[in-house]
Amino acid sequence: MQSLGTQQLLALDEPLLLRQCRVEFYKSGGPGGQKRNKTSSAAKITHLPTGIEAHSNDFRSQAENRVRALHRLRFRLAALLRTAIDTRGYEPPVWLAPYRRQGQLHVNHSNPDCARVAAHALDLLAATDGKVPATAALLGVSASSLVKFLRQEHMIWDAACALWKALGVRIPS
Repeated sequence: MQSLGTQQLLALDEPLLLRQCRVEFYKSGGPGGQKRNKTSSAAKITHLPTGIEAHSNDFRSQAENRVRALHRLRFRLAALLRTAIDTRGYEPPVWLAPYRRQGQLHVNHSNPDCARVAAHALDLLAATDGKVPATAALLGVSASSLVKFLRQEHMIWDAACALWKALGVRIPS
């Protein structure tokens, strides 16, 4: 299987991404009544090239849990995989333009591209040695908008905090 960069991987539509994954269903315990304990409705999706996995047992429906697990997988891939970016002469990618308006990042959390935008922001954050103002300037958004966007998804915020900690940079409040 050919290795893709994080951006290309997160740009894949659902069927293409699922071709790179193993999907398993299992019985989950916990609240939800008898149906939850008797049927294999919980989903686990493993991205085979990276070994990164995501789970969902939030719903009684196998189909809904598969969708939620895939959504979580996109964010885990975005949080855990970094792609080096050279900031010299950097221009934001064309696909990012619809999500930048009036100096802010506007991406609905349920939009599949949200994980792609988050991965790109984290890659830029790593390229600027964790400097939020520099990263925001490269993206063409305000620093507060960038921090607000990163806080939107806990996996992304945790990845940003881990990056800042590793670089010895103060975590923005």
